[in-house]
Amino acid sequence: MEEKLKMWTNILFFIADEWFGEEFVKEFANYKYDGDPIQDGETKINCDLDEHEKIFWNFVDALFNYLRKNRKKLPAGELEEKKKMAMGLKAQFWAMIQLNHDEFMQPDNIGIRKGYAIVESPPQMPGNPLIEVLKGGLPG
Repeated sequence: MEEKLKMWTNILFFIADEWFGEEFVKEFANYKYDGDPIQDGETKINCDLDEHEKIFWNFVDALFNYLRKNRKKLPAGELEEKKKMAMGLKAQFWAMIQLNHDEFMQPDNIGIRKGYAIVESPPQMPGNPLIEVLKGGLPG
C-alpha cells in the first residue's frame, strides 16, 4: 500500500506541475483536507478510503479551491479549460473509489466529510422548471 501511495503522489504532483503550474503545486503540497462534519440526513458508509485515495481527494479538493481563489487572475478561456480538467479529475476520483469499494456502488449521492468519512446524502429534489424558465434557461 505504501508503494501505491508513493506512485499516486508522484503522478498527482506531475499532473499538478504540467497542467496547473508551480503555484498550484505549492498549494497542493501544503493542503490539508478539513471537510464539513456529517450533516443531518446523511448516513455514514462504513468503509474507509485508502491512503492513495485520500491523496487523490486532496488533489481534487485543493484544485477546486485553487481555481475558486484564482478565478479573477486567470484568463477566461484558461479558467474554463482548467475547470473542465478539474471536473474530469473529480469524476475520475469518484469512479475509482466506486470501483475499488463495493460499498460505494449502490448509493446515488455520496460525498466526503470531515475525517474522510464517506456519506450518503438524501436525493436532491429537482428544481421547479418554472424557476429555470424565469432565470432564462429552458428545461430539458
